[in-house]
Amino acid sequence: MDRIPRTSVPRVEPRTLSLTGATRTPLLGAATPWVRDQLAAPARTGQVLHVGRDATYVEVDGGCLGVMSGAATQVPCAVHTTLTALTGLPGLGTSRVGDPVTVGAGRMSFAGTEVAVGRLVDA
Repeated sequence: MDRIPRTSVPRVEPRTLSLTGATRTPLLGAATPWVRDQLAAPARTGQVLHVGRDATYVEVDGGCLGVMSGAATQVPCAVHTTLTALTGLPGLGTSRVGDPVTVGAGRMSFAGTEVAVGRLVDA
């Protein structure tokens, strides 16, 4: 079995937004190198395609990325978390189809939650 080489993964820190004073919630998960590379690319705007209890999908650059709870079916295009559900998270759990999402610079930024890759897994 080939090992995935260790690479540097950007660390997501809570930060305060200047306009609202709201604190963003950092969320780390496991993902494939392909997802990590998509998040490491320059920041660009995507849009929410689907929001559910266990999965949120985003379209960006004609492709699809997701964020999954621990109960969701594991797919290779998503960041997998250990959360029991995605509902209740600021921005991520309250997003609506069509909402903008910033993807890149090491993270997916929903309104209130930033998702990043903390661990690499095989597809």
